[in-house]
Amino acid sequence: MRHPTHSDEMYLAPGAESAHRMDLPGESFPPPDEHLVEPETDREMIDGQIIQVSPANPPHADRTVDISYVLRANVAPNYVASADLLTRVSDENDFATDACIRKAGTDAQGHRHLEELSFEVKHTQSESSLKKRARMLVRRGVRRVFAVYVRIEYHDGVESVKAGPVKEWSRDKNDWEKLDDDYLIKDPCLRQPIEVRSLLDAVQADNAVARALIDKHNPVIAQREAELIAQEHQRSVRGERQQAVRDLCRVLAIKLTPKRQQRIDSLDPDGLHALRTYLLEHRCWDEE
Repeated sequence: MRHPTHSDEMYLAPGAESAHRMDLPGESFPPPDEHLVEPETDREMIDGQIIQVSPANPPHADRTVDISYVLRANVAPNYVASADLLTRVSDENDFATDACIRKAGTDAQGHRHLEELSFEVKHTQSESSLKKRARMLVRRGVRRVFAVYVRIEYHDGVESVKAGPVKEWSRDKNDWEKLDDDYLIKDPCLRQPIEVRSLLDAVQADNAVARALIDKHNPVIAQREAELIAQEHQRSVRGERQQAVRDLCRVLAIKLTPKRQQRIDSLDPDGLHALRTYLLEHRCWDEE
């Protein structure tokens, strides 16, 4: 999440009579969309205190876009990907993660579903704050929580942004567990596994999205594939007919001058077929 700063403003929690609670094993929580702070503002609530969240700097914002891009393309049917989605995490906590996936639609009480996968970008946020949010999300019922680290490095006075590692929260360890770049994130929320490196690099993100669109039989990509197949077939037929004309010229002892070779190279398959037919019929090259 973006780096928070405290604010003196306070919002009152909704009254108990208006709260529909979601029951989880051993503990109950307010619905995820019953908020303590007003959505679409720069405020969250952490442990009962209003926190003002600042807009992100490029390292954070750029990585968030790439993660959302990959998630949106790879989300499974009946699921939806969201960015910066405000979630009522507990009685005193109401905050957003950078990107997430949740089941589409609403539950029996008309509330939106809790996210199942959650992604945070770690840039200026403290490690302790990141861990605290992860623990709260897991306790709330979010199945999997990931952190994508970004940092700025300097070499010979030149600034560059480095992404990585990616970590997943471990309930057993009560801490982050680092994932290898070639690790595949597999989950029912995902149409196909996501390679960790696709969350760290723009080119790899493009590749992940392209694979997802192919897998979904995207009509634009399907049309382009059909065009490429047709073009390849056209090239193959043209090459075969060019060779057939050359072979016929050798059989008929017709000299292939540079000008005649240039004509063979310039004709399309139909033109080559017509030329071969002419050679067979007249046993000579037409007048130039």
